[in-house]
Amino acid sequence: MQKMVQRAFFYLKFPSSLNVPFELKENLLPKEIQAMMVTRLRWVLKKNIPFQRIVEMTKKKVEQILAKKPSESHHSFIQLYQTMVNNIITLGWTRVLLSLYENCYFQTIFWAMKNKNKQLINIFVASAENDRLVPLFDKGELSDEELHLCKVKVSYRADFPFSWNFHIWCHKALGAFVKSKSKRSDYDNEVATNGMILQGSNYLNKSLKEDGKSLQLLTECSPENCEFYAKDVIRGNFHMYLSVKEDDQLTDIIKGIVFCLVKLTVQNEEISIPLIETIFYYFKSIITKYVHFLSLCDDETVLLNLKKGLSADEVLPLNKLVNVSYVPQKGESEFIAKMDIACDATKAILKFLRQQPSPKEEMHTEFLVICRQLHMKTLGIKHMRKDNSTTTTINQNQDLATMLDLVKHGFLKDSNVIPEIIKSATKHIITPGSETQTCLYFIRDLLHVIQTVEDVYDKNNGQVFQYVLKIIFSKPQDFIRVSSCQSLLKLQALRVLVENKWTHIFDDSPELHLMLNRVNEKLYANAETKESPLDRLVRTRDQKISVVSQLKVQLAKHILSLTKKMVVLEHPSEDTTFRSHLEKIRKDLTYFQENKNFDEKWNEYEYYLHIWFIKQCCMLKNMDWTHAFFSQKWIQTDFLLFANADVFSQLKQPRREYFSQPFNDTFGKKFKYFKQKLISNNYNCYTGDKQDIPPLLTAALSISSALSNNSEDSKGLSSLCLDYIIFFNIFYTKIEIFEYLQNLNFMTSQVEETCIGKLLSLSPKSKFLSSNFSDTTDEAIARLSFHWFGVLQIMKKNPFKFLLNEPKEFEKQRKPGERLKTEATKTTFITCYCRNRHPFFVKEYQPNRKVLKCPDPWCDTMIDNTEPMIEEKADIQIANSNEKDEKQIEEISPITCTLLLLLNSLTMLLRNISNSKGQESSLWKETKGRFLLLSKMTIIKEELLCVALHDWFCGLPQWLNKTYPHEMDEVNSQSIEKFEKDIETHYLQFLNKFKKSNSVQKALLSPAPTEEIDREIKEEHSPTNSSIPQLFLVTRI
Repeated sequence: MQKMVQRAFFYLKFPSSLNVPFELKENLLPKEIQAMMVTRLRWVLKKNIPFQRIVEMTKKKVEQILAKKPSESHHSFIQLYQTMVNNIITLGWTRVLLSLYENCYFQTIFWAMKNKNKQLINIFVASAENDRLVPLFDKGELSDEELHLCKVKVSYRADFPFSWNFHIWCHKALGAFVKSKSKRSDYDNEVATNGMILQGSNYLNKSLKEDGKSLQLLTECSPENCEFYAKDVIRGNFHMYLSVKEDDQLTDIIKGIVFCLVKLTVQNEEISIPLIETIFYYFKSIITKYVHFLSLCDDETVLLNLKKGLSADEVLPLNKLVNVSYVPQKGESEFIAKMDIACDATKAILKFLRQQPSPKEEMHTEFLVICRQLHMKTLGIKHMRKDNSTTTTINQNQDLATMLDLVKHGFLKDSNVIPEIIKSATKHIITPGSETQTCLYFIRDLLHVIQTVEDVYDKNNGQVFQYVLKIIFSKPQDFIRVSSCQSLLKLQALRVLVENKWTHIFDDSPELHLMLNRVNEKLYANAETKESPLDRLVRTRDQKISVVSQLKVQLAKHILSLTKKMVVLEHPSEDTTFRSHLEKIRKDLTYFQENKNFDEKWNEYEYYLHIWFIKQCCMLKNMDWTHAFFSQKWIQTDFLLFANADVFSQLKQPRREYFSQPFNDTFGKKFKYFKQKLISNNYNCYTGDKQDIPPLLTAALSISSALSNNSEDSKGLSSLCLDYIIFFNIFYTKIEIFEYLQNLNFMTSQVEETCIGKLLSLSPKSKFLSSNFSDTTDEAIARLSFHWFGVLQIMKKNPFKFLLNEPKEFEKQRKPGERLKTEATKTTFITCYCRNRHPFFVKEYQPNRKVLKCPDPWCDTMIDNTEPMIEEKADIQIANSNEKDEKQIEEISPITCTLLLLLNSLTMLLRNISNSKGQESSLWKETKGRFLLLSKMTIIKEELLCVALHDWFCGLPQWLNKTYPHEMDEVNSQSIEKFEKDIETHYLQFLNKFKKSNSVQKALLSPAPTEEIDREIKEEHSPTNSSIPQLFLVTRI
């Protein structure tokens, strides 16, 4: 046996930091350990060597013997069979040893034998005989061909046999117990009480005694063995912070802290493993903070003193914890590297210490001084700007020392401390000659630190803190110079008051209601409050404002989900998810009607909530979309609120004329002129100016679509004769228009002629008919398609003309805007800095870059221009599978790419009409998606983007014909790349000019349903003493 075990042992691979000699000698191991090992070997062999496998292996060896020639030397069958069996048994022993040597558990037995610790030997044997507690190392069937080195898992060097197995079992048992007692499945020092600790310990003690000999032995461990167990659990949980050395002082210190927690919570109980496990379960967060905090200290002398202090019997447990909680740091550079971890740890430690009765108040006071100064120093280093000037540095250090001295006796010692701190810090936070106000962020963090470090619920502290917050709220100009930041400072102060339920210190006013509403909206939008005011009886002012805020946030989120869902749905009325959003909206909009005891003016609350809802829809989309969407018959039938409520019933009035707006001014005038002439059968309106072809063609196609739509509507008439007359007039009008357009001779191909013919005779199911529009975006796509078709008629040959008339040219060539999957892309990133000098990456070339937010959680500065802040560049080059020259690949902007793809889709939509392939639905959805994506990328609303594109289309033919005076004979990669670059330059120049022009103001002239609603949407209120309208201003989440 010893030879086999020794052979198996040498197939084990231990970590290089451990020296594990072979000590499994038969004459040294107790008989019970040898018997246990043989038992586990039998389990391994029984589980992993099926009979059929032995037969096949034996047969294979026999065939190998018979296949050899008589003249060749070979081993006998018995020798080969014996070798095979020995290999299998060796592998079996290897698997046995892998589970026993995990975390060096076997080493604990040799120590126990040397020190005559019979209890550990008994636990080792009893545990190993329980394959549920110590599972077999099972990696499939055994084979004599699988002998190789096996890596032993060693997370830590154990002092107690199978300590991690026991810890996992105990943790699961306690978790099940806590879950059965409460809805919460996890606890920390914030909710755990001494009674809960004792109750959990008793339950675990009982469970261990009832679940077999191996677990029962845990309840009988001596204090020495309990220490071994506690240290093992600490090593197992925090092995990333602790070394596996036997003399690791940090492990001993954490063990001392755990034992102090035991003594603090259950004073009269002896140390036991059930108690240790219960402390770990409930107080793991506080133990983790101590580990983080102590891991910052590299001074072995300090650690040694802490270890001695924790082992001193004459010192009280709480005082021991306080002594551990302030570890000195050396030098500012070391402090800066570790200050975040130190602050985070001291917050949790202080919170725990406050929950314990203190026999000596000076111990708490001493630790509070350390804690306050630590956080104040951290705030100063984080927020004060760096300056190379010697004089500035000296002054800064003096002011920081002053602030540290101010907080020595508490942030809330009196009402002058916090203003003095802000006054001292402001001199070094605000850059001279700059309007930048990082002081706002300093005050925010300062208020957070005060709530963490000080006991703000103490009567005196609370009164001082409330008074200071009221001063900040009432006189923000005394703390921040820039007026635009003062309202934000007021919201910061008010937020602290709302979170602590201290708003009773203010008198009622409409402005206060407005700001309370804003603060509550922010809390609910960020899910920072778990309370739901909608589910409780509402009485107070603050509770009513909370209800309004939560309703607005919920509705805003539902509106956002609704509009996103609309983009991908062809039949929203049949989608259950879409209908559920509408039902939630209906429920929230009728909250006041169903809860009339909310306020005697509940109907006024409901009225302004409905007005606010329309405002939010207009903010996200536009008034025309809102009108079109909520006046749909199925919505007003299935959700009666939108048909009967006073505000929504006004949306029933007839919509504006189909295709009447929005065009840009010049195109719109020509469109209306040609439309009037064609309707009156005046076919002499075209004077030969090719620039008039797009508005003429758009007018003709819009008339045809409107006539087709009217013919569908006429099907409800009862008179067959009237039906026939209407149908005949429509059919005759369409023929006349088509013949008129043909005679103008501007169509250059059969495809274009066919396309016009098909557009003039659309099927009832066509997406181009207004009766099939699901929202105003569909109308925009139809209008853009007609205009684009007109533009193509007067442009010289270009990639889009090829795509419409000769799409085969693109079978082996990408379309404009497309990027091949194999094509290399080169993205250049630049390192930028916010005004607080925090670095971050952005793309070097990103036209129309939106305002960025500094990623540093302490900063949150908004950056609207990164160019002056560039410090260095970093190129990231993706491998070029096409092996093109990098100089030839110039990436066009994502906006231009999306624009070109949109034009591709418009072209393919027209092409599909001409050849009737029946792909209109999918192409329409693709076109719509690209239009909405372009709207997001340019940060222009859909209706305004439609105006911009019409405006751009008007000047595109002249620009293109001038840029490309000669017809394009073919499309290839070079011509496509040049075309893309030229389009990009032209479009981005136009876009920047358009955003600054009066077109933006003139574009959105959609009529409001009523003057009253229009006034409310614009929030043009006349002076009023009512606070209710102030609660329903536009919400931005």
